[in-house]
Amino acid sequence: MNRKANDNAMVIDTLQLDGDELRFDPEFSKADNEMAAAALKQNGLNLRYASKYVTMKKDMVLVAVKQNGYALSYASHDLKADFEVVLEATKEKADALRFASVVLREKKGVMLNFVKHNGFALLHASEELKADKELVLVAVKQSGYALWTAASSLKADKEVVLEAVRQDKRALRYASPELRNGGFRTYIQGLLDAYTVTPTVFLDTILFAVSKEQFAGSIVASERDDKNGKVPCICRDMCLLPKLNNLGEEGALEFKKNIAAFAGVRCREICGVKWLSVEIAARKLGVFKGFFGHGP
Repeated sequence: MNRKANDNAMVIDTLQLDGDELRFDPEFSKADNEMAAAALKQNGLNLRYASKYVTMKKDMVLVAVKQNGYALSYASHDLKADFEVVLEATKEKADALRFASVVLREKKGVMLNFVKHNGFALLHASEELKADKELVLVAVKQSGYALWTAASSLKADKEVVLEAVRQDKRALRYASPELRNGGFRTYIQGLLDAYTVTPTVFLDTILFAVSKEQFAGSIVASERDDKNGKVPCICRDMCLLPKLNNLGEEGALEFKKNIAAFAGVRCREICGVKWLSVEIAARKLGVFKGFFGHGP
């Protein structure tokens, strides 16, 4: 008994140093899980030398794909359709998804999880899913280059291209010819022009957030407060100046939206996109102008 244990220990030590030894006797894996695990931890691709029994064991296959994602290609058919196994494989090698079951790659919910981690996983989605706007938007937000593998209809979709360019300006090369050859820049410029606010509008409606009549009324109220010993403030609570400190990214975005709203911007096209995406994409393309129509 002790001799057998010693022999097994020697084999395990050997496999840990050179897992390829498993190919000379795949029955090792069938007789002793510890031996198979040792070989797979050393090199996940040793799964190709393992017995069919091992390729069907989820715990063994997980050991293999965590070491080398491509080991998924040697897993059993059922495990190639196992979400947990495939996810671990793609974490180690993003394009290991190509070895996953077609059935798995046709499921939108499953593919959403994959493209969140790696937008290029879209490459291995079904043709139907490559034309799914929701899925493609998630993919290009993670990697602008994922636009390359999207359906042609979505390469011509301005919202999809906007998010792709926001992530990486070079993604524009994969847009439809119309958008690639000036159409997208024209689109972005149109959005920027719609958001442009003159200094007068900015001062009158944004900093004070009131009409002339309301502004005059606030002066009267301020004078009344002054007589009562209170600290006067011309714009009182309506003034946005005290609120400009420490806005942060989200606060700045809301402030810009307010500028557009007070300036009378009610463009359906603008309402369908996020201003932050427009600004980032415009900056990357070198066409951004400030609120007053000059300079970044």
